[in-house]
Amino acid sequence: MNICKFKDLSKPLFEKWVEYNYDNCEHKSEINCIINKKKLITNFTSVINEMFIDALNYYDNLDVILFINSNKKKIFNFYLNNLKNDITIYGIRDLTVSHKQLQGIIYQIFYERIKMKTIDDINDIIKNLIKQEKDKYHISILVFKNNKHNIEQKLINNFIYYYPTNFIEKSVMASVLLQNKSLEFLSKIDINNILTKFKKSKIYFLKYRKYLYENINIKYHHKFMLFSSICLYLLGIRDMNDLDLYISGLNSDIENKILDFVKNSETGKYYEFIDISIKGTQYWKPYWNIWLTEWARLCGTQSFNNILVDSNYHFYWMGIKIISPECDIKRRIHRNRPRAYGDLIIIKKEKLYKFDIPTPEFSKKDYKIIANLTSNELNEHLNNGWQYKDKIEIYKETAIDKYKFISTIVWWLKKMYKFEVTANDVKDMLHIKDIDDNKLNNNVFTDEYREFRQKMYKIKQSINNY
Repeated sequence: MNICKFKDLSKPLFEKWVEYNYDNCEHKSEINCIINKKKLITNFTSVINEMFIDALNYYDNLDVILFINSNKKKIFNFYLNNLKNDITIYGIRDLTVSHKQLQGIIYQIFYERIKMKTIDDINDIIKNLIKQEKDKYHISILVFKNNKHNIEQKLINNFIYYYPTNFIEKSVMASVLLQNKSLEFLSKIDINNILTKFKKSKIYFLKYRKYLYENINIKYHHKFMLFSSICLYLLGIRDMNDLDLYISGLNSDIENKILDFVKNSETGKYYEFIDISIKGTQYWKPYWNIWLTEWARLCGTQSFNNILVDSNYHFYWMGIKIISPECDIKRRIHRNRPRAYGDLIIIKKEKLYKFDIPTPEFSKKDYKIIANLTSNELNEHLNNGWQYKDKIEIYKETAIDKYKFISTIVWWLKKMYKFEVTANDVKDMLHIKDIDDNKLNNNVFTDEYREFRQKMYKIKQSINNY
């Protein structure tokens, strides 16, 4: 589909908001105000960025160009003198990025063209483009309607630029340069670890990305979001165990296509590392109907659909939508599990995000949905210590072994991060009281270790068979 008028820019975003019942009056007012002015957009707020990303994925004739060491004034003057009959410009954004951020940008936008195995390969591309490494770089992004003219001949001798040649490159470039969370994330990643250290995670991610771009129309990619340990991998701190994928709002044709693919014994096995969640199918955990709302509220919003739709709660890597690390941290704190605490300790140690790690709660609540139980099962649970939470769920609270909890954190930090600490170190870091120091080192986490080894065996097999 082609864009015709300025007001068409907001159509894909508004359609998405309606579909997911997203009701942010401030954001809607901001978009309507911009559209009604019908002027060149130079103030790129998070919601304006989101409008452009959706529009670029929706309209075939809407394009984007990256200019390096330039600015919007120079680009606009060049447009007036050389390109006015060739294109219609809708927005120009100026940015200042660090060398680390530029490395992440270059890797993503050149991925389809140039093979980059190490950080040195990325730096070589930067040197070829800019000639001299700097601490800061000035870049500009031009969004425009292409009136079927080849404008590159006019750009070659005047600018250092990057012009996407296909829909994948356009999608990737828009998602990294027109999304504030994506740019912010680039200042925190360890791209060398992403490229060289975690082979398994890299294979998982690229296999999923390849499937999405080859099988699902780009217009529907906003319905797919990765979460959980993908964030830790992209921060460059550890491998993922699997790839967690949340999908919402598919039409029946696409949903059936994915379900057929997942159930297929041949192709599905190739992607068995993906833990997929689709509401209304067998690939949905019933407790998620309640937990996702709770998770969203921990993140400061009312619905998990808002996390999927609102760019303040997710970012993109290589064109793929991923829940924000801030939301992932909220989840790990709430889970109150030793492995999650180990991950949180490392995130704090590396000074990647500012947050407080609470002292663990040494009791846990298991929940069951009443509607999933027969009357006999419900009575049996109630007779065995389960209680009503509300009209929807029952729960049972049990004590957690403090010593085993601490020992598991010690093991996890050594196993996954090669970070050796003592049980007393963990006790002090998490401000755990009422502990007998003599008992700390006498705990064996055999059940936890056995479960982990079984899972890792399957993962290693899938890698070896790839």
